[in-house]
Amino acid sequence: MTFLLLMLLTPLLWSLEKVDLELGRDPNLLVPAAVSFLGASLLAAHLAAPESYSWQTDTISELAAQDYDKAWIMRTGFIGFGGF
Repeated sequence: MTFLLLMLLTPLLWSLEKVDLELGRDPNLLVPAAVSFLGASLLAAHLAAPESYSWQTDTISELAAQDYDKAWIMRTGFIGFGGF
């Protein structure tokens, strides 16, 4: 099933890459920018995290949890990473 899905999506992905290049968006620059943006938001969310959060035992998804008042920091990172 996964193979079939990949076969169907491959032409779409190629066409999106061509659009990116035509618009002047170089994938070689976007990937490091996206990873840097996610890393910066992760660092900011970690610094704003409550004392109960531990980077060693908790996942980064917990920084975007619904009951966390500063979840917008990590959510912005996830959305921005996807947007790149």
